[in-house]
Amino acid sequence: MLEKSKRTQLNRALSKLGWGSRGQAESWIAQGLVTVNGCVAVSPLQWVDLGVDRINVQDRENPQGRKTPGGRDEPRDRKNPRGREISSQIETIITTGFVPAGSHGAAPWSGEVPLAARNFIYLMLHKPPGYVTTRRDELDRKTVYALLPAGLSERWLFPVGRLDRDSEGLLLMTDDGEWANHLTDPAYHVEKRYRVKLDRRPLETDLEKFRSGIAIQGSITLPAKVFTEGAWQTVTLTEGRNRQIRRMFHALGYKVKRLVREAVGILELGELASGEVRPLDPGMVEELRREFI
Repeated sequence: MLEKSKRTQLNRALSKLGWGSRGQAESWIAQGLVTVNGCVAVSPLQWVDLGVDRINVQDRENPQGRKTPGGRDEPRDRKNPRGREISSQIETIITTGFVPAGSHGAAPWSGEVPLAARNFIYLMLHKPPGYVTTRRDELDRKTVYALLPAGLSERWLFPVGRLDRDSEGLLLMTDDGEWANHLTDPAYHVEKRYRVKLDRRPLETDLEKFRSGIAIQGSITLPAKVFTEGAWQTVTLTEGRNRQIRRMFHALGYKVKRLVREAVGILELGELASGEVRPLDPGMVEELRREFI
């Protein structure tokens, strides 16, 4: 029998392990000081398994007394991962209070909008394949932060749910932790829809196994929806484990050739071109908040 997973989100994990408060954890993650299994964490909402994953905080002494490199007592608040002061001259950000005219058209959005009183940022991005969702990458691969408009690339934004390097499609980015948490926590059953192309047409018996749940990473996945449309599979999940769809189909003997996220809840990728980013409509942000929070 599979052992029950000790999965939780990274900011909660750091608090549970005694590193510090959730607020401190979010600050360290924003500065690129937290690693999970040797990889720099990009989001405080990243799911981790306390019984499996190795979590470390650079320049901090962990609760068991082992010092990490450096020895600095406090994180460098208001600094980006390169250690430079975040510019106080950024006066134009996108907020829920304003959507720039023409942002839904063909012209790329510049990010230049008036500063509103409420400055949470909500963006939707069409992630191209070949990009990672971390702010910094040790292998010098392209990151989605390079696609953001000038003035936003250095703000503390994190992806709402992960997409691996080879996957593409809808990626939400925000600095609103509560809103993001309710979209990613499996307890809220927010559906994420994907189009998946496999190396061959799957058997219906295998799709039934996929729907019921597959054993990956030491536990059974939640029930899922999947049906065939021509050469593609349409998959709907309510959780978001690391490379989950790829791992599930691999367990059944199939290889994913292409994976595109089309929707998160009521949010649709629509006609947003690959590599483009635009702000979420304020009404859509609030509709999601009312529906899931």
